[in-house]
Amino acid sequence: PDMVGEPMSAWGDRESETHAFMRTYVEEVVTRYRDSPAIWAWEWGNEYNLQADLPNPEKHRPPVWPNLGTPEERGPEDDLTHEMLVTAARAFAEEVRKHDPARPITTGHAIPRAAAEHMRRGEGWKRDSEDEYRRNLLDMTPDPHDIVSIRLYPHQLDNRFGRDDVTYEELIEITLDAASDAGKAVFVGEFGARAAEGLTADEARETNKAILDALKETGVPLAAIWVFDFDAQQDAGWNITMENDRAYLLDWLEAANRQLKE
Repeated sequence: PDMVGEPMSAWGDRESETHAFMRTYVEEVVTRYRDSPAIWAWEWGNEYNLQADLPNPEKHRPPVWPNLGTPEERGPEDDLTHEMLVTAARAFAEEVRKHDPARPITTGHAIPRAAAEHMRRGEGWKRDSEDEYRRNLLDMTPDPHDIVSIRLYPHQLDNRFGRDDVTYEELIEITLDAASDAGKAVFVGEFGARAAEGLTADEARETNKAILDALKETGVPLAAIWVFDFDAQQDAGWNITMENDRAYLLDWLEAANRQLKE
């Protein structure tokens, strides 16, 4: 929207200049790279669903950097809703599919907020039920997207479904079941735990094992740990290298992949 001088809400209008720019951009990128064996799938963006229907949107609007082409200020017209994001996601995937009939398409979304459906109805942070979780998950992955994208971190179990005993296995199984009903696969685009946010190093290690075991046991088709060799931005607990104190995760991943292959 900043590129064409429109507010963020233009993502909800297929006739907007924002959508026109998106279609041109997608066509140029997809037609340029669709024959490359390096491309596995097309992804819309990074966790856009977390911006939907926030009760305090004025605290989470995009930054203002006029020297880089943003407007001088943001306002309510820059607040995103569930419906706007579904419109944009569907339009993106339809444009991709025009130019590449084969490769998978995914949103890049995080797992739905624990209150996503209540927020959609303007009811604040009240926790969604399991059925509401399923509804939001699939609504936010409109056809022709064929991969449901989630992230899996420790805080995402907190009071999920209004309970304190939801496990990683249970949450993954519910996600896989919902996606299967819609004829879609599941991609855990990020997962992991670090020594921060109340976790010691030992507790983070135990949590990483619990998440990895859950991924293996439930049979998630594809998952990617956060994050390998990204020290420029992620050295504060997340970065994994061959030499640092999180190198053990590489050994665990190798063993998990070998087990799954066998």
